[in-house]
Amino acid sequence: MALVNCSECNREVSDAAASCPGCGHPLRAPAKSNGKPTKVVRSGGMYEGIGFLLIVAGIFMGIAGQAGAGIAAGAGFIIFLVGRFK
Repeated sequence: MALVNCSECNREVSDAAASCPGCGHPLRAPAKSNGKPTKVVRSGGMYEGIGFLLIVAGIFMGIAGQAGAGIAAGAGFIIFLVGRFK
């Protein structure tokens, strides 16, 4: 690991550094990309939707005074969390 001088501020910087810690000037060319944006795909959207609907159904069941409202809302919350972190 050698020391090189920054072309911007003339400070000695490690040749392994990507940029100068003093002035922030890049020391190496950035990695080349293929020009296409990276698409992020989430797979838990369906579970989130079903969980949300169960939570809402549980709330309405609770307002109406029907039995099982807490179970529906609790199950919906768990399913929603599974979808959120899937």
